[in-house]
Amino acid sequence: MADQTARVSLPDVEGHSLQRALSHWPVARDSIFETYGALFFDGALPVELKEQIRATLAGQGNCVLCASIGTNPLPADQQPSRRDQLAVGFAEVFVQDPTEVDASAIEVLKEDFSDAEIVELVTWCAIALQGQIIGAALGVPPATAEDSAAFIAWQEEGARA
Repeated sequence: MADQTARVSLPDVEGHSLQRALSHWPVARDSIFETYGALFFDGALPVELKEQIRATLAGQGNCVLCASIGTNPLPADQQPSRRDQLAVGFAEVFVQDPTEVDASAIEVLKEDFSDAEIVELVTWCAIALQGQIIGAALGVPPATAEDSAAFIAWQEEGARA
């Protein structure tokens, strides 16, 4: 059943609205989400930080699906670490204009992150943002309660693997 709020039809296939929209080009859908999952669960940066970055980008990326799905990975009584604050601050700069990331931003990150972690951080910001750009351009609708539950279950299952 097509959703009238999306700019393209959303075929009646499994997945949230972005996955359904991208099912018009299955190779792109499969490639994007396979890459997203591999990078989310692999690497030196913890998945909780990657989710915090994804949520930060989503709040500014104009994709209503991305902004409406996911979790707050930090308990309400826990303060983010300096590393978390630096990474999220970097993501906030990155989402405004990735081409404005300069040497000084990377130098600040080098105080707390290795070169490998910086590469992972920049790459994760780009991968997370690309999905939001696609979702915003296609006008995909917000996540349903079922979408959110499935996304959280996917994160928890992947983190245990």
